[in-house]
Amino acid sequence: MYDAALWSKYNVGTKCKLVSNKCVKMFFGYKRSDSVTKMLFELRLPSFDTILLNSSIIFSNSWNVCSIQNKIIGHLAHLQSV
Repeated sequence: MYDAALWSKYNVGTKCKLVSNKCVKMFFGYKRSDSVTKMLFELRLPSFDTILLNSSIIFSNSWNVCSIQNKIIGHLAHLQSV
């Protein structure tokens, strides 16, 4: 999930492949028919949507801190908001 905060556009097919968690099910010995929500709860893992939301919040906070401390990034942030 490297740089998940920068994933602004992805199609539904790509998201479905990531959300299905087939690899996690196979690795931990769950059946194909087992609920993804139940599996993630038992393994104490976050859902795909939670990872994307947390990543975008962390990125936004980091961007805001950098734009205050760095003049070049601050200028880019200003250009983006215009």
